Amino acid sequence: MTRTWHRFYPKETPAEIEIPVLSLYGLLERSARLYPTCKAVIDGDREMTYMELKEASDRFAVNLDNRGFQKDDRIAIMLPNCLEYIIAYYAIHRLGVWSFK
Repeated sequence: MTRTWHRFYPKETPAEIEIPVLSLYGLLERSARLYPTCKAVIDGDREMTYMELKEASDRFAVNLDNRGFQKDDRIAIMLPNCLEYIIAYYAIHRLGVWSFK
């Protein structure tokens, strides 16, 4: 289907793209596999690659699991916008726990 705004797209830009069916954590896994050494997060002076972010999120997810959190539990992330928030966010998605800010 052609939309009005498609005529403003550069010629090399497709009008439609296929969106992969992946979870948020699945997108992180894919990024860590495809771009392991690329920067994923810059938080002030701290930087983390996609692989480091995935590994940190995995460790936190294991810790949450060991503490008894399960799929469909609810958990709040009470952090400012920071590196630790991002780690916790992906860890929660890995477990399938619902997060509310």
